[in-house]
Amino acid sequence: MASGGSVKLEQFLALNDEIAALIRAGIPLELGLSQIAGSATGGLARLSERLAERMEAGATLERALADEGDRVPGVYLAVVESGLRAGRLPEALETISGLARKLLDLHRRAVLAFVYPLIVFALSYALFVAFVWGFVGRVQQMYGTLGFQPETAMNVLIWLRESLWLWGPGVPLVAIAGATLLTRASAAIAGGAAGQLVESRLHAFRWLPWLKPITENYDRATFAHMLALLVKHETPLHEAIVLASYSTGNPQIVDSGVQASEKLQAGQSLDVALRNATGLPSFLRWMMVSGNQNSALPATMQQASEVYERRADHRIEWARVTLPIILTAGIGGTSAALYAVALFAPLLEMYKQLAAPII
Repeated sequence: MASGGSVKLEQFLALNDEIAALIRAGIPLELGLSQIAGSATGGLARLSERLAERMEAGATLERALADEGDRVPGVYLAVVESGLRAGRLPEALETISGLARKLLDLHRRAVLAFVYPLIVFALSYALFVAFVWGFVGRVQQMYGTLGFQPETAMNVLIWLRESLWLWGPGVPLVAIAGATLLTRASAAIAGGAAGQLVESRLHAFRWLPWLKPITENYDRATFAHMLALLVKHETPLHEAIVLASYSTGNPQIVDSGVQASEKLQAGQSLDVALRNATGLPSFLRWMMVSGNQNSALPATMQQASEVYERRADHRIEWARVTLPIILTAGIGGTSAALYAVALFAPLLEMYKQLAAPII
């Protein structure tokens, strides 16, 4: 959900399905939403209650949802408006539910691909902390018993052990804080009046070389999915492009979409409007122009979304299979080298002092 909301996406989609079912059954929405509010909990109950109260006061479903502000994605409001205009609101709501679940599943699999590497990092760090605490203390006692003076390597290890209370918990806390700040900064940059349908926490970390292709293809698939859905439900093209752009949460796509929309409203053709839209790849722009010229833009965008979704799937599978192997080898090799240096360097210094001639 967009910023400021307290309803989880899964709950929001359940509410969406309930609204579609109520409309099909001919049950007044205000009555059905009141019943949902009585049986639900948390944010879903409060959202249902607010919608029911507004509709009982005479507001339409569209107006009641719009009054929620950023709690409801703007692209969802556009689909509701288009569905009402076409007299096919249940079909529109069911379509957007299916699409949101598909995008959410893709996002989850992308996140899960990086769980194992994070576990490897965490275990390696925990073992290093245990090594510094346990081994260094014993070697330090041995130095004291033999009356030896610690040299460079041993002094470094002693300093690490004495400052363990600071950097031991400090490094993980700094990493968590940094990840949180990056995520919030990404959400703030990506957010806007239109809001995202599926909020992605991947954007904050797209600077990572193995994650960038996944986020790029994920965003392009989202844009194409949304554009196909909105145009199919007769949303004006210049509005559909803006809403589809905001639904990705990608600043580059948003900028290109807004600029293209302004040019369309100024009377320029789609080909000209997209000419400098560098936030969108050339293939996607060509598909948009071709589909629009052939009056088959929804079908063309659906095909494009499937292409980018397959690319994202391929990258996710590559990350899931290959990345843990690469990181395990890299982390394991680096850890082994560090442990070897930390273990043998102070011992070699001790042996050197043992072998020194007694004067």
